[in-house]
Amino acid sequence: MANSSANELFQRQKNYFLGQHTKSFEFRLEQLQTFKSMLLEHEQALIDAVHDDFKKPAFEVFATELGVIYAELDEAIKQLNNWMK
Repeated sequence: MANSSANELFQRQKNYFLGQHTKSFEFRLEQLQTFKSMLLEHEQALIDAVHDDFKKPAFEVFATELGVIYAELDEAIKQLNNWMK
């Protein structure tokens, strides 16, 4: 990509951001927290479904599926403000 094309792309992205087209910190944080709450609320149903489909025991579902998602959500919630700078 030529330098002028890169500069043009950067300027278009910056203008898009400054035009308030992106979502606010509060909106994004609420979405992450809502997603985590939904997972927690339906955790047993998710564990049961994975067990029914793949015969994974509950501990393995948590260790390899849900636990990873919870950790990623916690990290995203923690870092969201920094990532939006």
